Amino acid sequence: MIAVIPEHEIVIGGNHQFTVLRKRLHLLPPVRVYLRVGVNFIGKVVANTCDLSKKDVNVDMGTVVASDFTTKGSYSLAKNFSIDLKNCDASLSGVTVKFGGTPDKSIADDLAIQAGTGAASGLAIEIRANNGKKVSLNNESPIYALKSGANTLNFSALYISTGTVSAGLANATSPFTLQYR
Repeated sequence: MIAVIPEHEIVIGGNHQFTVLRKRLHLLPPVRVYLRVGVNFIGKVVANTCDLSKKDVNVDMGTVVASDFTTKGSYSLAKNFSIDLKNCDASLSGVTVKFGGTPDKSIADDLAIQAGTGAASGLAIEIRANNGKKVSLNNESPIYALKSGANTLNFSALYISTGTVSAGLANATSPFTLQYR
């Protein structure tokens, strides 16, 4: 309990009362402070993007032999695949692709193989752009030039060993995002 005693003192109470200040108390009304801040929304409107020719892209990685992966970092032959676009607007100059999915525990910028009963182990999937350079998972690819109409974005994928390879299914799924320029 706080009580203001006229003429000079403030008393703080409870079971023990005592004087803490012997002056005339001048109380001011509360002050309100307003801070004007804002949220800036920044974006760009483009004419149209491209349509995918196929909703899903299937890459046949083939059959590989576990014993061919002799050391960590050994890799299989690359398998080519493409993302086919159609109806691209003439105002678009380029596009990048960002591949997502579950990162491998040993090589975090490569795609993990789906685990489970009957699954292979000791492998990841590496994706490469048309220039042969690795496209790290969750990072944009190099820019692919676009022209009006149909376009083909070429990539390749390969198995890379992350340790001792055991036989089994070596499947993975990678959703992708197209970023237009």
